Amino acid sequence: MSKYLKIICVFLILLAISTKVAVVCLNGPAPHYTEKISVDEINYLELASNLVDFKCYGAWSEGFYLQSTRSPGYPAFLASMYLFSGKSPAWLPQVMNLLLDSLNIILIYLIGRNIYGRNTGLVAAVLYSTLGGTFIYVKFVTSEIFALSLLLTSCFFLSCLKNHYRQSIAGLVITYAILIHTKPAFLIVLPFIALCIYFSISAEKRKIRIWKSIIPIMAIMLLCIPWTVRNYIVHKTLVPISTFSGWHLLVDAESSDSLSLKKLTDHAYDPKRKGYTEGEYFSESKELFMKSSLKNPARLVFSGICRFSYYWIPQEPYFRIFQPKAYIMPVYLTDRLFIPFPDFEGILYLSLMILAFSIYWLMRALPATQYRNSNVEIRNKLAINEITNVSNIVSRLSRISCFEFRIFHPLKAWIIKSSPLLLLLFFYSLVHIISMPLEQYRFLIESIFIILLCGFTFDIFFHSKAKQPYLLVDIFYIMLVPAFLCLMLVALFLNK
Repeated sequence: MSKYLKIICVFLILLAISTKVAVVCLNGPAPHYTEKISVDEINYLELASNLVDFKCYGAWSEGFYLQSTRSPGYPAFLASMYLFSGKSPAWLPQVMNLLLDSLNIILIYLIGRNIYGRNTGLVAAVLYSTLGGTFIYVKFVTSEIFALSLLLTSCFFLSCLKNHYRQSIAGLVITYAILIHTKPAFLIVLPFIALCIYFSISAEKRKIRIWKSIIPIMAIMLLCIPWTVRNYIVHKTLVPISTFSGWHLLVDAESSDSLSLKKLTDHAYDPKRKGYTEGEYFSESKELFMKSSLKNPARLVFSGICRFSYYWIPQEPYFRIFQPKAYIMPVYLTDRLFIPFPDFEGILYLSLMILAFSIYWLMRALPATQYRNSNVEIRNKLAINEITNVSNIVSRLSRISCFEFRIFHPLKAWIIKSSPLLLLLFFYSLVHIISMPLEQYRFLIESIFIILLCGFTFDIFFHSKAKQPYLLVDIFYIMLVPAFLCLMLVALFLNK
């Protein structure tokens, strides 16, 4: 990539960051009562405030005092920030979102660079920084930006395991454990993380790879035990992270299409459930899900696939691919003034078109006539048994293998390099077939998809090769993230 293109990429990143600062300033501090998401904002702010003031984890919502409905990761993060700065700065959560989003840009660059090369990392960072969804979540006091930082930090350490296992594994364990306590869906993904680690350390012997893959999973599970024990003491039932997952199980058990507040309120205020505790609601939802899955598993899976395709896959892509609104998300600074930024749906369509054009161009560039004539000649000679020299056949077939060399070999190399991220993407998506695949849950993996897509484009069509970066220096700096998270937890624990 030329010097001028790199300057343009840096300019676009700075423009996106500046626009996000403007969006946050113009939208004001949380909670945003005109938005539906204000219920979540109020809950998170109250949980953080109660942690600091009363040393308890709980908040009132819809007439209930809830102690485990929200995952504790993000409220604990906010509470620790309040300890250091006080609760007076109303802008603090949005300022932290801006800082975390800038960290995400750096992490995406480092992940892309470690796996595919500097150019891939830079382009992926540009696409993420200008992605329309980031402008939405950066202005709200919700857990999406924080969870994405944890996920990308985990992916960074995952990309470093091949050459620096000992230096990276502690960071992976800590950040992934806190990620589970922020987004409980990653608890179900946890067993499959062993596969991601296994394919990240492919140079080791098989038995050593297995042990090196299992030990981090066991360490993460140990870090999840304290909060599970706390939930058991509070609710007298096994609640791994939060009881909100019980509502997702309830939707699955009823094969419903959506998770509406009215449906949940009607369920909670049903007279037959009078006096139910939070843990009893969770236990009932879990039992209903188990009965439904055993009674009619096909219906359960089918309804989950339908929900998944509705929320995560663009609707009517054969029409929307030709519509400009599928490619642009207007980011409003005022009621009338907006800046157009790319939408994830548009990035997907544009990438598919570029991929199709590139394959067509490669096929046209091949010596098609020679390929066809060589095929006919070899078939005729084999038919009449005129070729007996195997080496002659191999030399002729080697000319035909030009296409395989230019397409399938780079594709195989890309799959091998990308296997940890591909597995993470696949299993996280699979989990949301049995869960509620809301759009904000897809946002977490859009950045990983962008990294994979940029890596595919550069590897297949530009044959880029990743130079070995100075990973130890990067690992040292990124280790500050889990170190800060540990300091945050210690500060909360020692708060008096």
